[in-house]
Amino acid sequence: MIRHGIILALFAAAISQTPTATPAFEGATIKPARPGQRGGSVTTLPRSGRLYVQNYSLVLLVRTAYQVRLEDVTGGPDWRESVTYDIEAKAEQPVDNDQTLFLMLRSLLAERFKLAIHREIRDVPIYALVIGKNGPKLRKVSDQNPAPAARDTAGAGGRGGCGPGTGAYGTLQLGGDAAGARRISLDARSLPARAG
Repeated sequence: MIRHGIILALFAAAISQTPTATPAFEGATIKPARPGQRGGSVTTLPRSGRLYVQNYSLVLLVRTAYQVRLEDVTGGPDWRESVTYDIEAKAEQPVDNDQTLFLMLRSLLAERFKLAIHREIRDVPIYALVIGKNGPKLRKVSDQNPAPAARDTAGAGGRGGCGPGTGAYGTLQLGGDAAGARRISLDARSLPARAG
């Protein structure tokens, strides 16, 4: 199976090319999160053009900004999952939707973390569900007692994608599923041993 991918590279030196079409926040603060803090969240407020992030590692920030699954973010510096950040960011004016705020988060990561992307296609192993030589052994289930909808409750550090929030005020919690066979790899060859 071929998976389309994105490779993200972190550079300590400034990137000479800045994307001109990507929207950016008017102002933002990035601070290390309090030590020992548990859980994390992203709150988007498009009508006021604000984004709040609490206790998110670099990997979770990348996952949120690029809307990919956690397992599709690989590589990177040693501190990519252990150092967490709190972010408060404000756009110049209200925005249309959460996706615009996520595009602005991409710009913020590029500016403050010197994050750059490269897209690639990779072959990855997969499992195939096939019918055995004696035919299927599945039974039809009656619709009288439908099973409740499955929900990913992996929580902080769990697997799963981060999609547009459905909670009050567009709050995103860890878990859920993001579509796609996109892969992100962090490259930290020129980064210091730890940031923040």
